[in-house]
Amino acid sequence: MSTQRTTPALPKSRAPRAQKNGNTQKDVAREAGVSQSAVSRVFAGRGYVAAEVRQQIEKAARKLGYLPDMAARSLVKGRSNIVAVVTSNITHPFVPQMLEKMTLAIQRRGQEVLLLNSPPGQDIDRQLPLALRYRVKGILIANVSIGARIARQVRQSGTPIVMVNRYVEEKAVHGVSCDNVHGSRLVAYDFIAAGKRRIAYIGGLPDSPTNVVRRDAFLQALREQGVTPEVVLEGAFSHAWGYEAAGILRERDVPVDAVFCGDDMVAIGMLDGYRGMPGGLGSAPSIVGFDDIPNASWPPYMLTTYSNPLDRMIDVALDLLEQPADLTPVREVLQGELVRRGSF
Repeated sequence: MSTQRTTPALPKSRAPRAQKNGNTQKDVAREAGVSQSAVSRVFAGRGYVAAEVRQQIEKAARKLGYLPDMAARSLVKGRSNIVAVVTSNITHPFVPQMLEKMTLAIQRRGQEVLLLNSPPGQDIDRQLPLALRYRVKGILIANVSIGARIARQVRQSGTPIVMVNRYVEEKAVHGVSCDNVHGSRLVAYDFIAAGKRRIAYIGGLPDSPTNVVRRDAFLQALREQGVTPEVVLEGAFSHAWGYEAAGILRERDVPVDAVFCGDDMVAIGMLDGYRGMPGGLGSAPSIVGFDDIPNASWPPYMLTTYSNPLDRMIDVALDLLEQPADLTPVREVLQGELVRRGSF
């Protein structure tokens, strides 16, 4: 017997509730000696309120123990002031870096964040109906991919949605991503310009969209210069895989003088792998990563890497959330730059 899953019905709208302590915005206004409209603007995060007045209102709210009922407000207005951020693989150093920047950028715009993390092995698409139940202002899909079908369903619900550092080929939703092609080709041409000819690519998950784009762009650039890679190895976007890959190259006696890695964690793993071999890092080839995570600049690594323009991507994504939900989906691709350090 087949079963059909349905999304639970959203709760019916009802009037805003007073807090259990009985205090309302009217009480806060009276305590602060200001108008109720000023209190409303402060807690709604919209409209101008002088800094001195804002401080009076916040002081009065603390004294009375008043907190705005966000759930009730979202039912009345149809939308909350919350931006949902949906992500996965939260233990990878790139993801916390992105989430911290997203959180600060969202809060600077007077909004709050609802973080929905999908554990390994769980379908990321399952998080989107949950975000809709919170009546969020918009949804950012951070560093993970979603299906075109669920993306279209979210758009049809009237909730703005933007993919950050990913995109859907069918352009079902807005997408803002780093220019993986530009970065990978830049590394290839820099290797050639430096006289490197025995070149390897050590990538992440073979079927990862990010890995595929970076690998193909890098190898194409090498072919344009008449260079055939010595080896292409793919495993995972992890330190452990980079460490293992360094051992494989040494064990197979692959004569490489330059290695482009699918991301910084792979590159850092390779550096640690060579560090533990006879000859240490002096025996390592030139190694370049991608993303410019904080660890890349640590003294033990000083990794040359292509920077991911996170701040600009996040700003563009948040601007797109402010656009009408029926705006034709756009795809923005932003270039980073090669950050030169000691590994190449």
